[in-house]
Amino acid sequence: MAGHLSGRGDPMTQYSKLSVRPGSTMQDAEVKMLAARALSVLASKATPRPAGVQQHLEALCDAYTSPDEDERHDTILRIRQEGIAPRDIIAHIIPETARLLGIHWANDTLSFSEVSIAAARLQETVRALAAKDQVKRHDSLGTVLLVVPRPEHHTLGLFVAADRFRRLGYEVDISVSQHPRQISDRVLARRYAMVGATASSRRTLASVKELVDSIRARVPRKVKVVVGGSVMDQKLDIVALTGADYSAPDAQAALKLCGLTISQDSLLERTTAN
Repeated sequence: MAGHLSGRGDPMTQYSKLSVRPGSTMQDAEVKMLAARALSVLASKATPRPAGVQQHLEALCDAYTSPDEDERHDTILRIRQEGIAPRDIIAHIIPETARLLGIHWANDTLSFSEVSIAAARLQETVRALAAKDQVKRHDSLGTVLLVVPRPEHHTLGLFVAADRFRRLGYEVDISVSQHPRQISDRVLARRYAMVGATASSRRTLASVKELVDSIRARVPRKVKVVVGGSVMDQKLDIVALTGADYSAPDAQAALKLCGLTISQDSLLERTTAN
């Protein structure tokens, strides 16, 4: 995936441009740098697609760029009526739709503001679907803290990851753009099974290092910190650069590296879905 960071036509490159906010006054060079970011590996082309995904993508792009809220609800409802589970909509269809929106922006068929608004609407859909499709479990295996460090702006991938951690048996707390000391305060106050930080560029890794240093200095017990996100495409020694314990491509790999249990319910759910 390292090659994805160059080339205007690459889907992951186009998808990454959703992280630039509307109304930005950044210089062209910085915009190009931001556009080179890829979002989370949760949206990578390696992710398997359930049957019927492709035919829905353009319809979803149209629905999420439309001001008609009913159109969005109707489109999701049609997908669910075809037997596609909410977990697959969250894990596969929504990231693919976001990528396709980025491609349309790169090809000048959608404006930047249209794509940014659509991305925010997709995030709301992730929240709504996750809330309606909570997996019932008798006991939580623990709680993970997922962090979008400064200066990251995108949060769609974080909510997709949060849903996956919940399905693997864990409660999830979320931190967006908090100061490292605020985050270490949270780690002090609650016994987290692990802390996961997402990064899409080397620039963000500096913020992750601040976070790791703050946790190590202020939290007496050992808390594993795992870094994920598209920064992994850049062939960097992420652990050495940040002081984190591990880097991981997805939720299940992160839990495995930390030696944490994965819910048998989630394994059964995946087997049933396949």
